[in-house]
Amino acid sequence: MRDRDLPEPAPAPGLIPRPDFWPASDEIEDWRMGAALGRGASVLARHASVGEEAAQGRLGAFAAQKIADYAERRDFPAAGATSRLSEHLSWGEISPRSCWHAGLRAMEAGKAGAETFLKELVWREFAWHLLWHSSHIAERNWREGWDDFPWSTDGDSPEATAWKRGRTGIPFVDAAMREMYVTGTMHNRARMVAASWLTKNLMTHWRVGMDWFADHLTD
Repeated sequence: MRDRDLPEPAPAPGLIPRPDFWPASDEIEDWRMGAALGRGASVLARHASVGEEAAQGRLGAFAAQKIADYAERRDFPAAGATSRLSEHLSWGEISPRSCWHAGLRAMEAGKAGAETFLKELVWREFAWHLLWHSSHIAERNWREGWDDFPWSTDGDSPEATAWKRGRTGIPFVDAAMREMYVTGTMHNRARMVAASWLTKNLMTHWRVGMDWFADHLTD
């Protein structure tokens, strides 16, 4: 993949012509999009990174300071060694192509972890490729042989509720769930462990976890 010629991102437009007249529009504040969060909105706001400028800043800081050690440190949630770009990618505030070329330049500059970062980008795009061409996997098992598995589908069971609230008694799982609840983010390895605990230890259907993650993760 790294040997393929991927075009650079298109440049920003130099001028966007204004229309002869502006259509009627709402005031974004009137939508009160954070109202459902209640008091949690002010908590989450401290951890939010919003917009293209913030996305480019994160990418630049990651490429300059963290990408060299990315391969060695990315699996340690306490290390703060990941790019934190997933929310920006999800909301279209930065493109995979921009991230790819930043990683490619870092690799050409001899930064050891850059190739691993590029591989992670490829995995992300591959997942979206699967979802686009096999959209049923968002609702159904990839393998039909799992359809008869005796999952618990009760998302309000005591066990599932404890998982959601970060009260399983397993410190790593609980730390991951509480991090998500407060910040809207969760380290990739922590996601894997928390999801595994729900499905493999609590025998709860993956859709219960998928819906909870969808409600709480900013990406």
